[in-house]
Amino acid sequence: MDRSIIVNGPAFKRGQLLGQFKGSSIKTLLNHKLKSNAAISSEQQTYLLAAKKNLEKYTPVCYEELCGLSQTIEIELASLLYLSCEYELWMENSRVSEKCTGFITTKQTSQKNDLIMGQTNDESPEEWLGGSHDFVCHHTDDKGLRTLIYTHPGIPAYMGMNSAGLVMLWQYIDNGERNLMNGIPTTALIREALTYTHLRDALQFIESVPRAVPNNYILGQSGVGGVNIECTPTIFHKREIKKGSFCHANHILTHEKLKAQDISRTRTSSTSQIRQEAIESLVPQTCSELSVEKAKKVLTTSPVFYDRTLAAMVFAPMVGEMHICFKDSPRHHFLVCRI
Repeated sequence: MDRSIIVNGPAFKRGQLLGQFKGSSIKTLLNHKLKSNAAISSEQQTYLLAAKKNLEKYTPVCYEELCGLSQTIEIELASLLYLSCEYELWMENSRVSEKCTGFITTKQTSQKNDLIMGQTNDESPEEWLGGSHDFVCHHTDDKGLRTLIYTHPGIPAYMGMNSAGLVMLWQYIDNGERNLMNGIPTTALIREALTYTHLRDALQFIESVPRAVPNNYILGQSGVGGVNIECTPTIFHKREIKKGSFCHANHILTHEKLKAQDISRTRTSSTSQIRQEAIESLVPQTCSELSVEKAKKVLTTSPVFYDRTLAAMVFAPMVGEMHICFKDSPRHHFLVCRI
């Protein structure tokens, strides 16, 4: 199975190509989800139709890609969106489970701002077919912007990097707030944010659009720096990272009001704080002390890498490289994808 595919052209055409390459995997995953979680209910159908309208209004590039994909694999867009919106449906049903751990480390000089970023993607292997269909999609749009995106089949984006040196990571957090009918699904928001060529514009986009559920995002750009965002449908809190390192698991770290509402902190079974302490001890404070090879070891060391880890990835935007290790890769082998 191809772990990396290339799609070029306008957004609709890229969606069509994605369907040609991954149509079988998308249908397999969608059928698996529907079999595991029962048929789409009338309430979920209403939500998916609302999500379709929100995508068309706020995330036009992502929407066009999904339309091209839907046409090619001959699945109605509202039904296909069951995959794109799976995370929101998961949160709405309160199926709590452990999630991802990420980091950014920067080094500011008078000439440039180097950075290395990385994270694991931690989810239920049973719900995602063991991650066996996960892949990296290499987009090149009609203006020449190139983007590397890690994701599941049929889902716009999980984490990624574009040729402007912009990287976006994603970690679960939750204070219980929801805005499903009016907010943008998370994976569509990430895909659209990666169409921007400057960190400030991506941040403005994330802040200005309606958000469906709480999330943490770590964004960085080569030559600019980094920002951590803890946000909900009503709160947007950013912390700039100009120098040094910052790590984030699944409990709220930087916003005092949100800390008091944090669901993860009240869940005794959560390993978030254990993973937070572990990755903070492993990630050096300066980029000059962290190579890509060392970053790979950080993300494949327990408890950061554990039985729920479907993939671990390192982004080096200064050299345009994404290194990714899939769950079924032998001996933590990393595939190298280049912008």
